[in-house]
Amino acid sequence: MLERKFKSVSALLMGILLILIALIAYGLVQLNRALPPTPLPKPNGYDDFVKAGQTLVGDPGNYDTMTQEELRSLIATNVEVLKLIRQGLARHSRIALDFSTNYLSVRMPEFMTAKKLACLLVADGRWAEFKHLTNDAAKIYMQTIRFSNEAVRGGVMIDRLLGSACEAIGVGSLQKLVNDLDVQNCRAMIQSLQETRRNREPLMDVLLHEREWMRRNSTLRERLQSLIPIPAFNPTKRMKQGFLSTVQSREYKLDQLMLELATRAYELENGKLPKSPADLVPEYLEAMPTAPTNATNDSGFIWLLIH
Repeated sequence: MLERKFKSVSALLMGILLILIALIAYGLVQLNRALPPTPLPKPNGYDDFVKAGQTLVGDPGNYDTMTQEELRSLIATNVEVLKLIRQGLARHSRIALDFSTNYLSVRMPEFMTAKKLACLLVADGRWAEFKHLTNDAAKIYMQTIRFSNEAVRGGVMIDRLLGSACEAIGVGSLQKLVNDLDVQNCRAMIQSLQETRRNREPLMDVLLHEREWMRRNSTLRERLQSLIPIPAFNPTKRMKQGFLSTVQSREYKLDQLMLELATRAYELENGKLPKSPADLVPEYLEAMPTAPTNATNDSGFIWLLIH
């Protein structure tokens, strides 16, 4: 009897071990599967952004404390830079992704430049506000949000985090103007924001690019460690969870902005506030904004988080 139980337990443990070996083997195969190269658009709007950064004059980072004269001078000096940014926004854009180990050091100068370009756009919007061109300012802030997405398309996690940070600058600036916009412009902004949301690069693609970087640069030990489903023993998994949490929280702020714009439009057209956000769908919003979910509970990311 005891011998029979021992054989049953041994068989069970052997079965579990075989399953674990199979899962690890499958994970390694998937991790070692090369990501098909994505062709760059021609012309590539990203090239316009790079050229804009190379010709930028001055530091627009302190746009929020500049006087009218300082803003006027900054914008006048960078007219061609702004033209290049807007030319890039009129084209498809994609980063020529380099999967080398020195990717971060190579990209760091471009990170700093991209943020300066986002600040330059916001400075242009503030200059429009000083001239009492509120609707023009709102459109420029909308361009800032679009730039923040297009300037990092095709990149890895650190690129997307940069884009999210730049987007927050545009969202915050536009948010301050909501109560000064008329119905027509509120509706136009909502439509533009919803289009930006639809056209944003899926987080799944960003994670695939990150996995490709890891496939090319990580050691066997690091790859095996990345298969551990427990975050405490898997730094890659923890990093991805933190990335998803940060990006989803920032993207929710864009949804909140759309909700504020829709509420403003509703109030102007109906003479009262909506009883609930549900009253804004589908006349003003395509769908109700939803709070960001815990990345570990999002079935769309489970496989990638584990691998």
